Amino acid sequence: MLLNHVLTLAQTDSVYQSIQALPDDTSKIKLLLTYGEPREDGQFELCQKVYSQAADIAENISNDFYLSKSNNYLGILCRKYGRNKEALVYFNKSEEAAKRCKNEFRIAAAQTNMASIFMNENRLKEAAIKLQQSISTYEKLNMDKPMVQALGNLSNLYYLQGAYTLAVETAQKGLTLAQKINDLDLIANLQINKASPLIRLEKMKEAESLSRESLSYFRNKKPGEKLFHCYQSLGAVLGNSKNYVDASLYADSAIAVAVQLNMPKLKIQSMLQRANLATKRSDFGYAEQLLKEVKSLKHKTSEWSLLLEIERTEYLLDAAKGEYKSALVHLTRELELNDSLKNENTVQQNIDLDKKYAVLKKKQQIDQLQSEKEHQLKEIKQKNLWIGLSIGVAIIILGWLGLLYLTIQRKRSLDRQIIIQLQQEKTLKAATDILQAQEEERLRFARDLHDGLGSLLSGVKLSLSSIQADMFRNSEQKNLFENSIVQLEYAIQEMRKISRNMMPETIQQYGLQAAVQNLCESLQTSSSPLIRFECLDFNHRLIADQEIVAYRIIQELLQNAIRHSRSKTIFVQLTHHEKTMHLVVEDDGIGYDRLNPQTGMGTKNIKSRVEFLNGVMHIQSHPETGTSVHIEFPATER
Repeated sequence: MLLNHVLTLAQTDSVYQSIQALPDDTSKIKLLLTYGEPREDGQFELCQKVYSQAADIAENISNDFYLSKSNNYLGILCRKYGRNKEALVYFNKSEEAAKRCKNEFRIAAAQTNMASIFMNENRLKEAAIKLQQSISTYEKLNMDKPMVQALGNLSNLYYLQGAYTLAVETAQKGLTLAQKINDLDLIANLQINKASPLIRLEKMKEAESLSRESLSYFRNKKPGEKLFHCYQSLGAVLGNSKNYVDASLYADSAIAVAVQLNMPKLKIQSMLQRANLATKRSDFGYAEQLLKEVKSLKHKTSEWSLLLEIERTEYLLDAAKGEYKSALVHLTRELELNDSLKNENTVQQNIDLDKKYAVLKKKQQIDQLQSEKEHQLKEIKQKNLWIGLSIGVAIIILGWLGLLYLTIQRKRSLDRQIIIQLQQEKTLKAATDILQAQEEERLRFARDLHDGLGSLLSGVKLSLSSIQADMFRNSEQKNLFENSIVQLEYAIQEMRKISRNMMPETIQQYGLQAAVQNLCESLQTSSSPLIRFECLDFNHRLIADQEIVAYRIIQELLQNAIRHSRSKTIFVQLTHHEKTMHLVVEDDGIGYDRLNPQTGMGTKNIKSRVEFLNGVMHIQSHPETGTSVHIEFPATER
């Protein structure tokens, strides 16, 4: 039933349906990933379906880069919802695909995410190895943002092992780097990372300050996992300060976010925190109720840190109630789990790994310096040999003549390039001047039609309409007169229509989207094809030249399709993606043979306008299969 509900939601989503209509290529994959990312919180099944489709397309077209990226999205999604085994499978696939296409960043991204799964499964040594591998790669590639994320994960690893001072130091490294690149989202996230071990070190004022700063940032965002962690962190700070009333309010807010996101892991964490606060306030009934609900969710996660927290919460509750026998059982289980958490040997292994990678990095630097030194010595020997062979006046003269010849040739080549560049710039300027002159003439002519001839015709109609009906001798003369007024009204409407088409007021007042929509509606008649218009991710105004030229292109394409395609449906689409405008006009008409095109003045005008926009045009057409024109150009917003 739930899957059917997800499919129904997707089928009624016009954006999703528009993406489905696109051909299976990298552009469709990017749009699918972009569509799913903001819907991850609370819509697991829908996002899993979308990301899986992206992965299938990438696999079918043999694109390992996007196969790695799509599987990484799937892994992150499953990890959010506590599906760690599925997440690890996806991250492994992502790493394998990244290795095949030799993309070091995607390899490191998969390793960073695998480390987070290993931490949840208490495979701490494996987590440390993956993190150090990814950090080493990010340093090599000078990639600050993913480096910050990896340092955040390493801080969490130290926190889980009880190495709280190391956790604070590592989080501060990440926070400093995030502040350097001024990434507000990462800054707020690292503040929460740092607050958690500070609470354990009983530095409550600093932890509370960091948590409140993060909360003030994430409150202005869409409710998500990061907002949850802010509420939970403040609940922990105030609970440790024995301010149980306010702590309970923040814990309840964390529960509300977890329920809204429908993430089992977060529900368990928030309910355990609230149960501990209820125990401290001697509200044993509410604590037992929360623990009962936690046990009903327990099967949805296998994270050992949550299992440990469940045992600790039950121990504290039983001890507070005086049920010491039961409390001892839970305490024993907690200590067994806690042994692996605070295993000093494991922490030392991670510290040793840090040192190992630092030594390895220093060795690489020494090897590089040694290689550069050897290369310099080799160059010196070659220069000395050349000097010995170059002795003699004749050789010097020949070398000088050769150098002079090369200089002259290079100058001539440079002059030719400059001439070609100037010709191209001159051609582009001429085309720009022509297009601007055309638009100015259109505007002038449209105003003359509307203000001059339009006003004149309207005045004639008004004068004729004032003639009394009793002035006519018979009904035949009266009918002839009324028909003349109707024809005059028709002429006025046609004149206004021509004026609007030459320079529509809509594009000047409301922009390209409104003007194209108005154009489609004005061209739609009972005898014309059905015209469908869609606009995706485009709510900005472009500079005037780009809006007018883009409008003229679509106007020309629509008129060509209506006149020549014999189609039943014409599809018009505007899309703004990564600072690029995409214009698409498709029809299901008779098409034409692209090897033997009938190029008219209209097509030439379209090509010149595309060149004016510094854009490219792709045309797909075959006889009886319709025509698709796709134009893209760099968009400049006002």
